[in-house]
Amino acid sequence: MKNKKNTKGAKREKIAKILAAAVCLFMILGILLPAIIRA
Repeated sequence: MKNKKNTKGAKREKIAKILAAAVCLFMILGILLPAIIRA
């Protein structure tokens, strides 16, 4: 996969990774918080 707009693709990939990490964190918090509150 070679394209001339490489920096744009890299930036989009970085943003996608950050978003994925944020979603994972929110999911973990969503699972852990109720358990912590109940305990």
